[in-house]
Amino acid sequence: MSLEGRIIEFLDTDNLRIAYVRKQEHDKLHLIDPRGRNLSVSGDRVVVVHRAASESAFPGIAKELQEHLTRLQTEVDVELLWQSLDRKEAGLQPSELATLFFSENTPEATSAV
Repeated sequence: MSLEGRIIEFLDTDNLRIAYVRKQEHDKLHLIDPRGRNLSVSGDRVVVVHRAASESAFPGIAKELQEHLTRLQTEVDVELLWQSLDRKEAGLQPSELATLFFSENTPEATSAV
């Protein structure tokens, strides 16, 4: 799947960061963050793939997206989610946790959990 022209969230240390994929060369992604800084990361660090957008629209979309994600994160009840899991289940993907908690598997729900 080509990620060029898409908004993504990638793992940077222990945090998710939003970026826009300018170019994809094999497994290397050339990104721009909301502040306009250029980054280069490995494709295996991508956690969430959001919608396609133009590079010029990205900063505004990123701001709106971050506000929406912050609201969703306040809804996540980690204790309830943990209690809902069968203790035998191991290694659920974020998208599976999003489906369990929000009853939907959207990029925003996945990012929130």
